[in-house]
Amino acid sequence: MVGWTALAGSAAAASNVGYYRDPSLSGQQLAFVAEGDIWLATLEGGAARRLTSTPGAETSPFISPDGKRVAFVSDRDGPPEVYVMPTAGGLPKRVTFEQATVRLRGWLPDGRLLYATDGGVGPTSQWRLKIVNPDTGKTQPVPLQDAIDGHFAGNGRTLFFTRFGLALTGDNARVYRGGAMGQLWRYAMNGRGEAQRLPTKGSVSAPMVWHHRLYFISDADGHPNIWSTRFDGKDRRQITHYTGFTPRSPMLNDGHIVYQLGADIDCLNLADGKTRTVPLTLASDFRHRQPRWIDDPMQDLEHVSLSGDGRRAVLTARGHVATIGTNAARIIPISPENAPRLRAAVTGPKGRWVYAISDATGVQEIWRFAADGSGHGKALTHNGVGMRWSLHPSPDGGFIAHDDNRGNIWLLNLDSGADRKILTGGMGGTAADAIRWSPNSQYLAVAWQKRGDERERISLYGVREHRSAVVTDDRYKSFAPAFGAGGRWLYFLSDRRFVPTPASPWGDRNLGPAFTDRTQIFALALTPKAAFGFAPPTELNPLEPDEKQGKPSGDSADARNAASGKDNKTDAAPRVAWSGLSGRLWQVPVDAGNYHDLGVTKKRLYVLADNPSVSEQDHDGKAATRLLSIEIKRVDVKAKTYSDNIAGFDLTADGKRLLLARGKDGHKLLIVDASAKLPQDLSSAHVRTGDWRFEIDPVAEWHEMFDDAWRMHRSAFFDPNMRGADWNAVKKRYGALVDRVADRRDLSDVLAQMKTQLSAMHSQVYGGDVDKPTHPVKGASLGAHLVQATHGVRIAHIYRTDPDLPEAAGPLARPGVDARNGDVIVAVNGQPVTRLGGLYDALRNEVGHQVLLTIKRDGKTHKTVVEPVDLKQDAHLRYRDWAIGNREKVARASHGRIGYLHLYAMVADDAAQFVRDFKAQYRKQGLIIDVRRNRGGDIDSWVLDQLMRRPWMFWKSRGADPQVNMQQATRAHIVVLTDALTYSDGETFAAGIKALGIAPLIGQRTAGAGVWLSDSHTLEDGGHARIAEFPQFEIGGRWLVEGRGISPDIAVVNAPHASYEGHDAQLTRAIRYLEHQLQQSPIKPLKAQKIPSLQGDHPMAHPVKPLTHPARD
Repeated sequence: MVGWTALAGSAAAASNVGYYRDPSLSGQQLAFVAEGDIWLATLEGGAARRLTSTPGAETSPFISPDGKRVAFVSDRDGPPEVYVMPTAGGLPKRVTFEQATVRLRGWLPDGRLLYATDGGVGPTSQWRLKIVNPDTGKTQPVPLQDAIDGHFAGNGRTLFFTRFGLALTGDNARVYRGGAMGQLWRYAMNGRGEAQRLPTKGSVSAPMVWHHRLYFISDADGHPNIWSTRFDGKDRRQITHYTGFTPRSPMLNDGHIVYQLGADIDCLNLADGKTRTVPLTLASDFRHRQPRWIDDPMQDLEHVSLSGDGRRAVLTARGHVATIGTNAARIIPISPENAPRLRAAVTGPKGRWVYAISDATGVQEIWRFAADGSGHGKALTHNGVGMRWSLHPSPDGGFIAHDDNRGNIWLLNLDSGADRKILTGGMGGTAADAIRWSPNSQYLAVAWQKRGDERERISLYGVREHRSAVVTDDRYKSFAPAFGAGGRWLYFLSDRRFVPTPASPWGDRNLGPAFTDRTQIFALALTPKAAFGFAPPTELNPLEPDEKQGKPSGDSADARNAASGKDNKTDAAPRVAWSGLSGRLWQVPVDAGNYHDLGVTKKRLYVLADNPSVSEQDHDGKAATRLLSIEIKRVDVKAKTYSDNIAGFDLTADGKRLLLARGKDGHKLLIVDASAKLPQDLSSAHVRTGDWRFEIDPVAEWHEMFDDAWRMHRSAFFDPNMRGADWNAVKKRYGALVDRVADRRDLSDVLAQMKTQLSAMHSQVYGGDVDKPTHPVKGASLGAHLVQATHGVRIAHIYRTDPDLPEAAGPLARPGVDARNGDVIVAVNGQPVTRLGGLYDALRNEVGHQVLLTIKRDGKTHKTVVEPVDLKQDAHLRYRDWAIGNREKVARASHGRIGYLHLYAMVADDAAQFVRDFKAQYRKQGLIIDVRRNRGGDIDSWVLDQLMRRPWMFWKSRGADPQVNMQQATRAHIVVLTDALTYSDGETFAAGIKALGIAPLIGQRTAGAGVWLSDSHTLEDGGHARIAEFPQFEIGGRWLVEGRGISPDIAVVNAPHASYEGHDAQLTRAIRYLEHQLQQSPIKPLKAQKIPSLQGDHPMAHPVKPLTHPARD
């Protein structure tokens, strides 16, 4: 059968045609998802009937064999769980209580349901199949680890199932050959043997059984298609041959396979091999397509700036722009024709015009709009290539400086319309750190990192001279430039103070010196005779009378006496004296700090600085930064707190007005005079963002977001050749589907389909303004595995945590809570509980609240109070229990000689966990570092650095233990465990382990997500269609990791059934390897030789010699 690849959007002219996903079939009854709800129709098509209407996500409908019930997954009551309801309509009944992610796989012939869940004790993305009776709620586990999908053959004695696949990583690729390729397995349900892997080609998914043949999806021909094989894996046959739209979510019933193809549902008749599209229509008012109001645009705030006149804030949110003041004056929306996405809006110096980046013409151009909201604007540029980042109007209104993703700085002449490239060679990919104008509009200061530079520097550009120079040294990071009000000084921040903490390599968990409070404030004199406002008085340059009275010297110092004479020029546009510029550097005499941004007025500096009393981890909504003010004066110079809780600020060009963004998210805006202190009365300073509302046309927005995602991929994807795909043709094919989109999740599905054509990892699509339950329910957990008991709920296992960290314990394990394994919970808050589902219902929305449990133990009852945690924390507790269990297994098997640690991911919390675990075990003789299921991040180099440090000598004083150099470095033999779901930076770590020869890898080939990303490309509603940006290459230039993964030195498979039974073959093999290494090359005790007598033949120490194995020689 040859697949038809015409555009599936062709039927969109019909107003009652939708976008159809997740089809399933029972006889002639067809169920599918549209508009986020479950619909029913017949296989012949026609008008479908809506079955559910609850806001939120409802997916994976399956009709029962008798056609009377439909099962589906819904988040209507908290976490996504399986529900069942009559096909004739009625109340849905929740039948699973996993408190985790579930994937429904269908009905069994006996009326039970098969589903998968990741809710057990174990690492992330470890799935297990279960069977539930929807009438009784009784569940039965299928004894297989990492089984994600399955289908029973015949009488239910044989299960065909898949392991792994990109469904677990969320990636979208039409062809995939990494370690997480989907695998096809067969298991005899009598439980007497191990599952058998069937030979397949490519990555497989969705096993389906019919007439002694197994059907499945495979990308063996480079595109996902339907294939079949005998039950022994032989006689493979390709059934479909699609090359455009390809089958998604297939389901087989009675010789027919239904599947999503583009936006349609197609049906394949296995008897004759023919396919047809099911012609469906929806009797719906398509509420998600209807215009609606955005009541809180600040949730999607992208950019904010202060208007040139200092009266209004200019806000960009969800692609819309408005200027908003602090008084009763109207909110002015900017309304371009056809509502394209606007970015980075700013006003000119007098507030007459609003400038923004718009993609109305299909590329990003700079547009001008009337600040009073009239008209539809005008394009000022016509040379759009790539992505534009930010706009910076000059104080005189004559120019706009702007930057792009290719590392260029441009200057747009607003009089002539000429747009000229003035600086090139930036790193690109992200915006310049800062672009700042001089007060006379004749000079630009740009903080950016140029190609070839190690760190950020500041470039100065003269508009009249057409001349530029880099004015700071590459030895130090310099950023946040700001011109003095007189234009004779260029202030900037630079990291030049280095005071190590700790000051020596000794001490527990010492990873080396950290350098905090590095930033200092500097100023370059742009003219030789410019007088520095902070210069200390001397006999040649004494204080002026007003300075003696404590008045600030301000920028008027530029026009005051210089040290060697008068400079009475009143030229408002001094020209930079380029010669000798770097030799005219001064430092502002205030303490160094962790500074982030800088603004300058005539009288003072404003500095955004870390607030030492607030942590980034605080959850009270306060910003971790504050604004400092520094008066420009020559004596008693101090940095004083202007205001805490400031996330950012902006100054008008004349330095008279100040915009403050308060709170951790920066959404509370104030406009005040730029004074020494924040006014006490702020009642008239608040920008009226709470009154901002606007209407959106979802259909237009969906088209805009599709185009935007397509453009962002074109500009930022790591391969400019788009892996050989005709990207314009891709846009035409998948863009046609947007006409069919009926809710935001449909758009995500279109984007996911489009992204498959690049076959890249880090290609997840998520987020955005999706439909959510009207009254969201927050599930809660007690931090334990709970099971149904005869008269209540039994505590089968309280999750283990570090006993030395009581705050990390789960609710039932915390100090003061009287609960044990085996106890039975019989009541919650005084109300009887007899079933597991009832317990979870009673805990809903109780996260962080005190809950009274009545517990039965040994025939007696008692009460105890707990505080439940949310389901994210519950997942972490389950993970920690698994990791602790592994550590205990290793300790028992090796009699304490071998240590174990697991890295959950590669982010800041994992760096802390690594230091906690590694430094507690570095003296072990062997060490297992487990990065199986590692989710990635960016700290691989930190961990590799610690493992590369090897002791080469030791100190030994009388009565003390030996102390090695390098301090707290390990002498242990090391192995690293990897598996198919070791992802991203977990793989880069494994690659480093292998390339640097640190240790062998044991386990399975990793996922192959080797191109990193910035995650800076967001859609206008906050959604993400992630773009792989930064490929990695070995030093010799070979491309690494992507699409392949890192192969282990010793390959070991954790078999499905044995793993379920608790056997970890990979961990066992690691222990055996280390035990063998310890036999072959034992870690000998550090024993000092006797110090020779001065009267001996060799009274002095031995010469140093190279060591073959520094840690053990």
